[in-house]
Amino acid sequence: VQEKGIDPIVIKYNKQGELKKDFHGLAKAIHINHPLDIESALDAIKNSNGKCVSVTSSEIKKAFEELAGSEGIYSEYASAATFAALKKLTKGELVGYNTTLIITGYGLKN
Repeated sequence: VQEKGIDPIVIKYNKQGELKKDFHGLAKAIHINHPLDIESALDAIKNSNGKCVSVTSSEIKKAFEELAGSEGIYSEYASAATFAALKKLTKGELVGYNTTLIITGYGLKN
């Protein structure tokens, strides 16, 4: 999961898009312009039949608010990005999915 605008792995995986200069998003903990070993990350995604997805700042904020409001989980934005990605990949239909998300960090870090 990467935030749209600073998502080099997603861009390279999909072979389209570009990084934004001077990008200021919400999920600073996952802002990595130049991953050290991008090829290994791409290989891991492909070899595990995984997916990579970028989510917008507004999708992250909405997921953050939903986690706090309905689940009582006050996460940092980078962790809320995983929930935003899950919602995007399932088109919001979470019924019937057995999924575990790792939510680390505390909302006061935002």
